[in-house]
Amino acid sequence: MAESSSDRLQNKVSQMERLAELAKQHRPIMGIGGDKLAYMQTMSAYNRLAESIEKEREEDE
Repeated sequence: MAESSSDRLQNKVSQMERLAELAKQHRPIMGIGGDKLAYMQTMSAYNRLAESIEKEREEDE
């Protein structure tokens, strides 16, 4: 069965929520600690996902 547009969107939102949680774990506090590379990679993936959601919404309109 093909995945509907709303199902794909919901899956992407769920992925964004998981990425946000990962980013919180890796985020340096006041520039100290954390894993800066993992944080940057996580935020990059989050931003790409946000862009794909925005693009998909524009295509649906």
